[in-house]
Amino acid sequence: MKVVAEIVAAVILLISGSYIAPKMIEKFKKESFVHIHKGLPSIEKFSRTMANE
Repeated sequence: MKVVAEIVAAVILLISGSYIAPKMIEKFKKESFVHIHKGLPSIEKFSRTMANE
């Protein structure tokens, strides 16, 4: 019985993942484009810190 419950849970996760994942990826792409369009912050300070270490 436990094996059946695990199989059902796996199927539910697979189906919900195939439904939710594309929407999350699309939202991530849109947010990325918005941030790129607005301009990303400079990483000059970070680069200097990494070069000195």
